[in-house]
Amino acid sequence: MLRSRSEPPPTARTSGLPACQCQMHTQQYRPPLVILPSILPRVKPGSMVYPCLEKIPQPPYDCGKTQNNWEKSSPVLFSKWGYPGVRLLDAFRGKFEGIDDRDSFPLGANFSGISIRIHLPGYPSSTYVGEHLKWLASRGGKDKVNSRARSMQVSTKNYKAKAEPVAKSKLAQEVAKRVLWHIEDLMNNSDLFPFDDRVEGKWRLGEGFMRFENMTITALEHVTKGSWSPVIHIDKVL
Repeated sequence: MLRSRSEPPPTARTSGLPACQCQMHTQQYRPPLVILPSILPRVKPGSMVYPCLEKIPQPPYDCGKTQNNWEKSSPVLFSKWGYPGVRLLDAFRGKFEGIDDRDSFPLGANFSGISIRIHLPGYPSSTYVGEHLKWLASRGGKDKVNSRARSMQVSTKNYKAKAEPVAKSKLAQEVAKRVLWHIEDLMNNSDLFPFDDRVEGKWRLGEGFMRFENMTITALEHVTKGSWSPVIHIDKVL
């Protein structure tokens, strides 16, 4: 019987399904490969096709020579019901049930705000896209820019609760928003930011390719003094 990922697994990691052969890893975090129950309902009943996660490669962020003196924090890890990863769509919609340690404060009181850096393969980085759209708007090109003025900055203080640190579940939701906004900026302005055809076509955004609905976040990595980059994976059906 197919089981929704919103339900806890009957046993921890013993589904009896064949192991995936794709590799999922980050620089500091190497979670085990798992079958994600949340994807199974989309698989045609009776078919021997099993999905797993494939990491979306992002080039290392170059912080330049101006930020040599900063202490790198441990990555924030996201998991649900003991399985690595949280669906970005669930986080965006505020479906926090099952997120491990969802009420913890992973960033503590060390940050008042952070900037989210995203660089999907074949496309310019979120930093470049944001700055370019702002520049066009300032030059009177608002009619040519299909984008709202949305920031990649995330407040890590919950000022509705006496400025306590933001909880992991809320942090996942805020990161999911920024990933969606970046994807929308790229797709709504494809004439400005076309996909690089020299890059493998499976990383293209759009119907039949990568979509926000098929993305999972497994970690948030500290890449500069005030910047963090989400480690994102895409469904891979074998």
